Amino acid sequence: MIDSINISSSTDSSLFEYHQDFIDVATIVILIILAIACILGNSLSMIVIYRNKNMHDPSGLLMANLATADLCIGLIFMTTTIVYTWKKTYMVNEITCKIRAYLVTITVMVSQFTAAYIALDRCIYVCKPLHYPLWITKTKMACLIALTWILASFISAIPLMQLHQFGFGRYQYIDYLYSCWLNIKNFPQNGGFLILLFNAFVGLLFMVLICYIIILYKAKKVHTTIQPLRTQPNVKHQLPIRMVKLSWINKPTKTSVILVGVYLACAAPTAIFGIAMTFNYQYYNVSNIGYRIMLYWCLYANALANPFIFGFSHRDFRQTYRSLCCKFTLRCAVPFFPVKQQPSNESLSFTIMQSSITDHRKASRRIRHCPTTVTTVGQTSTFRNF
Repeated sequence: MIDSINISSSTDSSLFEYHQDFIDVATIVILIILAIACILGNSLSMIVIYRNKNMHDPSGLLMANLATADLCIGLIFMTTTIVYTWKKTYMVNEITCKIRAYLVTITVMVSQFTAAYIALDRCIYVCKPLHYPLWITKTKMACLIALTWILASFISAIPLMQLHQFGFGRYQYIDYLYSCWLNIKNFPQNGGFLILLFNAFVGLLFMVLICYIIILYKAKKVHTTIQPLRTQPNVKHQLPIRMVKLSWINKPTKTSVILVGVYLACAAPTAIFGIAMTFNYQYYNVSNIGYRIMLYWCLYANALANPFIFGFSHRDFRQTYRSLCCKFTLRCAVPFFPVKQQPSNESLSFTIMQSSITDHRKASRRIRHCPTTVTTVGQTSTFRNF
């Protein structure tokens, strides 16, 4: 009887270990795919903004800053999480673990603040189009971006100041997250800093939501103003084609809905789950996978989706994406399809010059031997050229 119980317990433990190993391997594979896509997508976005001079404006600076922050998330956050999931411990030593947690907190904060800045920038542009060039300039936007990085660096450094006895947090390796950050289950040590962080995210979410509600209201108002004009035949022919089709209204409206939906779907669950677990984690039976999905994977999805949303909703992004993809495809296809070698410029110019001289000689011979007719008022005479 005892032997059968021991055999069954050992079988259950082996099955549990096999199941856990399978989950870890699947997690590593998915993380590798997400990290590659995030790094490539945000790098391509930065290249597009750098090459396109039309995007060297305040909105372009915000999109470049968002791509930079998301690229850092892919390089620092995702790649190190792959190693932690594989080794199930921190890399090198505890100091590198704290540095990693510090950098991750900075990049995530900058990414969330930049998304809120983009929503506010578009709201000002729609509500006050005449005042927008005076209020929002490249210098002011660059100062705001620099101030955001400095503020995020200062706030993220609070858990490094050994103030965990007052509830301001301490960076450490967390087993159930396979990551270095704040232990969300230790409220006396990290509660104050976590509440500050997650409440800031909730405030940014409300700011984004309000801005896009205003944008949708303005778009609807313009739609109701122009729609009656379309029914009048005389006025309809005088309106521009884009205004008659209302493409400039429908497209921003759809883009705004997509942006708000993706941002809320990615950031809101993380903020709400973080606040709930910070206060009452002992009342919820959440697995370790649930913690990792709600705290990290939502941020992964947001960092991965941002370059594609902002890129494919912008005409300059699409054109540059298309040109870069075509050039890359041609470079990859040239070795497999050899092209006939063309003559050099010197031989080509010599051939053209020689052919032109030959044609000129033939034409002169033809003119010399052909009869020429001279017509006068009452007489026509024919003679040959000598």
